Amino acid sequence: GFFFTVLAVASLANAFNIIDGLHGLSIGTAILMSATIGFIAMHSNDTTLLAAAACLVASLLGVLILNFPFGKIFVGDGGAYFIGVIVAALAVLLPERNSVMSPFVSAIIVLYPFYELVRSFLRRLIDNGAATMQPDNKHLHSMFFILVRQRLRVRTCFQNSFASCCVLILPLMNCLWAVKYFDDRDKLIIGILLFIVVYETLMRVIRKKLV
Repeated sequence: GFFFTVLAVASLANAFNIIDGLHGLSIGTAILMSATIGFIAMHSNDTTLLAAAACLVASLLGVLILNFPFGKIFVGDGGAYFIGVIVAALAVLLPERNSVMSPFVSAIIVLYPFYELVRSFLRRLIDNGAATMQPDNKHLHSMFFILVRQRLRVRTCFQNSFASCCVLILPLMNCLWAVKYFDDRDKLIIGILLFIVVYETLMRVIRKKLV
């Protein structure tokens, strides 16, 4: 349990920093995840966790107003790390405080940024050898923004936010699946596998269009 907690907090802190590349993407993802955790906690009569999730959602909504769609304010690296740590704590506490809850419900809720982190690390390790910590523009949201800028007729001032809205469909999909099947471990595992298939398919399609 201790190892899992440390891994979850450290990985999600870095994962949210990775996806903090488009207006509203990291904040919107955190809002979706926190709201989902709060909803499931409410269903389990866990008012303490519900209150914590609600406080985070309210705080993030205040920042989102100025961050989306024109990027008047940014959370920065420190903000992204902080958001990741708090969301990780909520995700760890959800099954810990509710023993009937499968840990896979937390896994699918935080899957988008976590998978982006793991995939990026492995991709860099294979492509660049030791340069696993160097930033690049090969993340899904980065490539999608490039696609929007090059191929779609979207006004320049809205390209960033439009790409963000499209990518936010991924965490939204996971959160909706978690809400519907939070008490069904097998369905949660299926949801995780479906996400990976959808993500990899999107990456392949975007790469082909950018060639």
